[in-house]
Amino acid sequence: MTRYPQVPLGDICTVNPRAGKTACLDDTSVSFVPMAAVDESAGEIAVRQQRPFAEVAKSYTSFEDGDILFAKITPCMENGKVALARNLANGIGRGSTEFHVLRPGERALGEYIYHFVRQPGFREEAKRNFTGTAGQQRVPKQFMQNASIPLPSLDEQRRIVAILNRAAKIERLKKQAQERLREFIPALFVKMFGDPAKNPMEWPREPLGEVCDIVGGGTPRRRNPAYFGGLIPWARPTDVTALAGFCIEATEERITDIGLRESSARMVPAGTVLLTSRATIGHTAIAAKPMATNQGFANLMCGQRLLPEYLAYWLRLRRDHLIQLSGGSTFKEISKSTLKKVEIPVPPIDLQRRYARLAEATQSMISMERQGFSADKALSASLISRLLSGNTGNQ
Repeated sequence: MTRYPQVPLGDICTVNPRAGKTACLDDTSVSFVPMAAVDESAGEIAVRQQRPFAEVAKSYTSFEDGDILFAKITPCMENGKVALARNLANGIGRGSTEFHVLRPGERALGEYIYHFVRQPGFREEAKRNFTGTAGQQRVPKQFMQNASIPLPSLDEQRRIVAILNRAAKIERLKKQAQERLREFIPALFVKMFGDPAKNPMEWPREPLGEVCDIVGGGTPRRRNPAYFGGLIPWARPTDVTALAGFCIEATEERITDIGLRESSARMVPAGTVLLTSRATIGHTAIAAKPMATNQGFANLMCGQRLLPEYLAYWLRLRRDHLIQLSGGSTFKEISKSTLKKVEIPVPPIDLQRRYARLAEATQSMISMERQGFSADKALSASLISRLLSGNTGNQ
């Protein structure tokens, strides 16, 4: 069992180095990195901006090629906004004041430090050392300087970095595959039915109120504990907006029979299309089982001429139009009466069935990919923790 010596992070890198004197002219282009430019999932600067040096020379955090940017403020730090500065314009960067900057010394590789501070265990420890008030909590510089890090030889660091870079590349490729699969479903819809707004295939159009029943939902009184914690799934818009697939099978909350009877909430059958109709408008899901919903939904039960899979995705693709119909500048809502008048192209039911089969098969592949991706991420996190802890076993 190999155990690397532990050293303070501040011994192998400079934390928040002062901006060095530069011979830059005022109009020299430099890279500008606001917090939003860092992709917490990929751990990289995803959006690259350039600004004249004179615009950003003061009042911003300075960094250079090879430095590590580490978000110090909540919730950016917990979300993993960490990036290795590379390919900066003229090698110079300026960015958010909410970054700690780590500049590696001669004893450590920047990529090694980057992988170490990006791992969840390090960020959890950093969170425990937050200072400041709620909503404005930050990781102090002293924590970064004193945090303990295993320090193998430079050759061993290169070996570890190569392994972790390969693992990260595999994760990126799997994520790209998931994205391609998600893009397939809307592309398939347009291929089979044409542009949902223009209806180029000239399918007959019908008002939604003529081809499906539309009902609302409701919320039992929160003050009565007898209304909640039962067996009836009760959907809220957040259950749907966070959903990547077609079907909703589980809800965060459940209500009781008495809560259902003594409120405006109502049961809708399996196969009902749930459409968010207040505030966040136009997200859809298909109820995989009978359930109740709150008043943030319009619930559409298809007649014989529409399939839920077709209706759900048509509504998704027409979300911008539904938002326009909602009106209101501060609170948006699309009423059931307005929704009933919205005209939908009605293709042959056999074509809808074919689309439903293909979309369902694609969604199953997406679900399997997601499960595999989650497992791979867990294995990757375990690998990172093992390599960076110094407990590498016999090599």
